Amino acid sequence: MSLTVITPPAGSAVSVGEAKAYLRIGEPSEDALVSALIVASQLRVEVAIGQVLIRQTVRKRIPLQIEQLIDVGVPLRPGPDPVLVSVELIKANAVSEEVTAGFWLDQQRLRLSDHAVISALSTGVALDITFEAGFADAAHVPGDLKLGVLRLVADAYGRRGLPGDGMLEPGLPEDVIALLAPYQEVRL
Repeated sequence: MSLTVITPPAGSAVSVGEAKAYLRIGEPSEDALVSALIVASQLRVEVAIGQVLIRQTVRKRIPLQIEQLIDVGVPLRPGPDPVLVSVELIKANAVSEEVTAGFWLDQQRLRLSDHAVISALSTGVALDITFEAGFADAAHVPGDLKLGVLRLVADAYGRRGLPGDGMLEPGLPEDVIALLAPYQEVRL
């Protein structure tokens, strides 16, 4: 499975101004650093919760498994609130065929429609699923997710320049884990 960003997000979950206010920084000379920390921190939050924060268009390639599409569907992650744009059948000869009409979204799962012609799918090896996901804009991102981004920005900003320490630690601080916990997918 591969995921490709087709249209990147139009902005960040938090602005440079919000981050600077949180960090109590008044100097414009720190804007570039704060901006870079926002990008890195937002990505860490997105990876931790398996969702994107700001609406973007992505394409996911999955191996074609007709039984799964009929029985349980294919989860469209990252979320939240995916909107199906298109589905293309990739055939063995690398030729693609538009088959969007044969699919629908059941919550966050791609399902095969009742009227879909399964025999047409039998010539394929993969599906390219293009969908939009994420909150509409920064104003729609829940406050606890924004706070998680701000906490990671503050953590990285506070440790900048320490010898032997990268800008971002591999693990998340406990308070950020607690903020993100309600958004993480539970797997049984």
